[in-house]
Amino acid sequence: MQKVTLLLVLFFAGIANVSAAPVLYTLNNVVFDDGSTATGTFTHDSEVSRENFISVNITTTNGVFLGDSYILGYNSGNDTAGQSADYGFAAPNGGNGNVFIFNLDKALGDFTNGDTFVLEAGSNEYARNQTKTSRYIVSGSIVSAVPVPTAVWLFGSGLSLLGWMRRKA
Repeated sequence: MQKVTLLLVLFFAGIANVSAAPVLYTLNNVVFDDGSTATGTFTHDSEVSRENFISVNITTTNGVFLGDSYILGYNSGNDTAGQSADYGFAAPNGGNGNVFIFNLDKALGDFTNGDTFVLEAGSNEYARNQTKTSRYIVSGSIVSAVPVPTAVWLFGSGLSLLGWMRRKA
């Protein structure tokens, strides 16, 4: 019985230290004013830093300027909890110097899992090339994935361990 109690204490202590996992965001039906599109995903970890993009895989198609692949994420403005924030993605060094920028009404770290943010037409969401030619987003959304919480995996592992110990006893 003492072993089971010790395992339960260790298990719940482990759950208390669990932090939020990085969140995968997906661009859905993003269309620019010239008819070109943007597709892809990016992963953001607000626990490490509100500006920390783990991976970016966004592609735009040709329109008023060439499409590009975006692999670098950055915070291009305010990113304070409870406030709006600008986020941008840049083409890699040596690319055509394109950037893709959008404004959210709350910081990425404030999104809850499964949230959808609609990108509205306007000057705050756009793509621009190195000659400052811009195309503006007219429709689309960003959706946050619903990850399985780490606590669920820990709980399942703890139950498995308890079952194994009971069988062994």
